[in-house]
Amino acid sequence: MLALGLAISDLGALSAEILDRHDLSHTQYNVLRMLRGVGDQGLTHTEITKWMIMGVPDVTRMVDRLEKRRLVRRERDLDDRRKVLHRIQPRGRELLEAVEPHMAALHRWVADAMSSSRREMLVELCEEIIEIAAERSGRELKS
Repeated sequence: MLALGLAISDLGALSAEILDRHDLSHTQYNVLRMLRGVGDQGLTHTEITKWMIMGVPDVTRMVDRLEKRRLVRRERDLDDRRKVLHRIQPRGRELLEAVEPHMAALHRWVADAMSSSRREMLVELCEEIIEIAAERSGRELKS
């Protein structure tokens, strides 16, 4: 478990170097990617929170910072005025286009450092850990 934690920390530090150059956190980057993925449909606060890989203590403030930078916008759902939808803005898309080649290069660099059989083994082991943890906690697996 220590080795897994250290690997996660080291990879997180490498990707943080890239994101820091664009004044983004990992969670902000992930939210922008989610919002781009759903397009004009947008996501509610609850949906963003649900799909975050790591728990985020205050999604509202994090989205406030993205909105202040005009990377996302919030607006009421026309069909259900109780819902507030978050949508990515053109500046958010442009920022992702600037960041993603660097993130892809980091991912390739790490993947290329291992043989394909070792990468497959790593994925299988991680999937096994995810299943074990889900069984232990009684939660559903995220797809």
